[in-house]
Amino acid sequence: MNRLRLEWSIFRKSLRVLRENRALLHLQIVNQLGTLLIIALLFPALLFAIPGITRGNCPSPLPFLILFLVLTPFVLLVKTFLQGVFYSEMIRGFGDDGVLLKRGLFFAFIKRKALLRHALHLMTHGRGNVFAIPTILCDEEAEEPAVVMERAKTTILHIWHTQGRCRGLETLQSLPLLAFLLFMAGVLFAGHAAAVTVTLCFAGGAILVLLLTAFIKCAEQVYIAALFCYAHGPDEVGEFTREELKAGF
Repeated sequence: MNRLRLEWSIFRKSLRVLRENRALLHLQIVNQLGTLLIIALLFPALLFAIPGITRGNCPSPLPFLILFLVLTPFVLLVKTFLQGVFYSEMIRGFGDDGVLLKRGLFFAFIKRKALLRHALHLMTHGRGNVFAIPTILCDEEAEEPAVVMERAKTTILHIWHTQGRCRGLETLQSLPLLAFLLFMAGVLFAGHAAAVTVTLCFAGGAILVLLLTAFIKCAEQVYIAALFCYAHGPDEVGEFTREELKAGF
């Protein structure tokens, strides 16, 4: 309960920060729409694989799979670039320099090669570090993915004395999934287990979960920017207290 209470406080404060910097919220919305697009391209293939559904009622999954394979790298590149814009201005905002979207776009464009290398690293390795993009933006010598990852890990180890992953809003992110599972269980136990009904419920529930998760993810990235500022400066960042920042990892 203590962890949930802490995350709820962080979530509310992150939302207040986003409300005051709505241009950055728009960036995050575009980012999450890219994720939703990629998942939506896989949905016809999932429908095709569900037993009990007439194949004639389902579109062929092949065009969607081809689009998925083509668009996924492109969406990842765009998401990485927009995250560069977001973190650039969010960190400046916490440093009392204000938020200016044009400046963030220009700065991310300057750092485009390092951001591209980071995106390619994510494609080949599957995971990165929460401080990777802030490190690219704030460390002039961090260009290659190996250097970026090492310096990001060093920052975490030096401040939080751990090699663990970011705890962030992980408990809150599990709540939409729990609600979705309870919803689907209710549909099945109520006797409405027809394939089409379950599929429609699954689709609606999945979209709701994705939207809620995306909203929480936006708030979490505000928190990550605050953590990075905390690692390089003051004991408190914006509205976040030292207790909230120390609990980041």
